[in-house]
Amino acid sequence: MSVHTEFTALAIAGLALTFPAIIIAWIARLPSRSLATALYGTGFVLIGATLIVDSILNPPLFYHGFFPGVGIGGIVIALALAHVDYWGRRRG
Repeated sequence: MSVHTEFTALAIAGLALTFPAIIIAWIARLPSRSLATALYGTGFVLIGATLIVDSILNPPLFYHGFFPGVGIGGIVIALALAHVDYWGRRRG
């Protein structure tokens, strides 16, 4: 299995495992649901675009880590926003 196939499989698995958190944010009508969805979607779009462009152009090494890293950061921030809003609402 090539490295790109492994990264694609991991991105799909990450999407499948974390997407329910965004769905719950909308069902629970959390205040940050729009921002969380935008960050989440942008993160996965950056990861997907990097995987597609990488296989076509073979860009410099900086591109391989920077854009997926920014995408992962967006996903982590989105999940953290949803988590804090959800548990903050339940406690108070």
